[in-house]
Amino acid sequence: LDGYEARDLGIGAAMDGVAGARVVRPMGTGVPIPVAARHAAEFVFTFVLDGGITLQRGDDAPVRLGEGDSFTMPAHMDYVLSDPTLDLQLLDVTLPDAVPAA
Repeated sequence: LDGYEARDLGIGAAMDGVAGARVVRPMGTGVPIPVAARHAAEFVFTFVLDGGITLQRGDDAPVRLGEGDSFTMPAHMDYVLSDPTLDLQLLDVTLPDAVPAA
């Protein structure tokens, strides 16, 4: 994701790429611009470890997520992540490890 950095947790290497996990957070001290994305992975699960972020899926209303919240993102669905707090940390779990672009 543009404006974010990820710390790989080694799951992808341990599972020969079948699954992956990483901790994602905003890069630097500035607040990233909203990120529009989509993917073609089999499974994407995201858990908010710290902080907060706003998620908007397709034409749904935006939802503010905070510590302890989670979401799954179906393949080929447009979504936008915006307004992250500077302390935001997300646990991102995917099948496969390398998420194919949609």
